[in-house]
Amino acid sequence: MYKYYENLPSSYFSHLFGHESQNSILSLLIKEGYALNLSAGGHTEINLFTTFSITIGLTEKGLNEYETVCSIVFQYL
Repeated sequence: MYKYYENLPSSYFSHLFGHESQNSILSLLIKEGYALNLSAGGHTEINLFTTFSITIGLTEKGLNEYETVCSIVFQYL
């Protein structure tokens, strides 16, 4: 993503996954009882590569049904 830094691709994806408004991925996960919170963001290492992570604070139900949570995240992606 480094060569595209002027377009802020990491910020774009962080916003798409990390916003908490109605119809967001987090609102769905909370509604279904799977999650309590979600954060997303990218990190560039020495201009060589960028990692992007999505961290979800799961409920007990979400932990027991983590495959469903992963499926929802990948469907959103």
